[in-house]
Amino acid sequence: MDDWQQLEDWASSATIHDPQPTPGEICRRSQLFDYSRSEASAAIQQFRADLNRPQLTNEQWALIEADQEAEGFDKDRMNIGYNFPLRGPLALGAAESLPFSYIFKLGESFQDIRQIKEAVDISAQLFTGYGEYGPADVARVSGAGKRAIEKFLHSQASPFLWSTFIRLSLAPKDLSATSKYSTIGIDSSLPQRRARNPCENFARAQSEYPGWYFFHGTLTEPTNLQNQLHLDETPVLVPASIYGGRLRGWKHKYKGLVDASPTSQVKGWAFKVQSSEQEETLRIRETKAYKVVRCCIIFKDMAEILGLTFRFANPHMLDTD
Repeated sequence: MDDWQQLEDWASSATIHDPQPTPGEICRRSQLFDYSRSEASAAIQQFRADLNRPQLTNEQWALIEADQEAEGFDKDRMNIGYNFPLRGPLALGAAESLPFSYIFKLGESFQDIRQIKEAVDISAQLFTGYGEYGPADVARVSGAGKRAIEKFLHSQASPFLWSTFIRLSLAPKDLSATSKYSTIGIDSSLPQRRARNPCENFARAQSEYPGWYFFHGTLTEPTNLQNQLHLDETPVLVPASIYGGRLRGWKHKYKGLVDASPTSQVKGWAFKVQSSEQEETLRIRETKAYKVVRCCIIFKDMAEILGLTFRFANPHMLDTD
């Protein structure tokens, strides 16, 4: 961590709200971290009084903002969560078996993947992330790897040696091979949506690549998509539309695609995703606030192709029409 970043963290820590927690904050911490009310209150006050505590940067928060806001967390609450020691089953190692992976920025505690391997003997995946200060090297580890790194850093007893872990949250993808589940605008539980014989197949398949995706919103901006997928050339987006969905507002700043009548049209753009790696990058970007579903993509020349899109997963959280 450089000196300027340290000063920014201290300034951010010093400008936090009233150190005395509210009853609602105490209740949330008690439920999340298995604390008594008095322990939760003391821990929050101790956290807010520590100017050296790790803080989520704006670029780290940007990676998880939509997902965490969907679950009721703001940046301050997430900062508190990352600094609370866990108790109960998670503290006993259950987190190692959870199907989560975590990312952290290299350059804070480790300069490269080799240093991680030498320190804790775990495997880590390296990729480039893009934040408000430009590209940055990011390491991805499993839940077990996260715990091993945390244990190692704790053993070093240095207040300037730490890493802020961000749990990756992928948009779920669960495409049935025996029914039209999940398809935008279709109740796939109905009998007519299921396979009529063992040889009947439903496209797109779960692991079928390359394949077309339908986008709306910021993913339709070529430069944004190029940065998200780290493409060398500007991606080709094709004007297209789908039926069976509509766009609704979320927190007055996002647009979520939800199910609608078969005649409801949404206009946007189509892009051919080339690999599972590209798709995973998009699923990480969308987070579990969305779900991958099937759709019929219609191009301007009226050609049709079965593709995929991201449907909003929590319609009850959308703005009132």
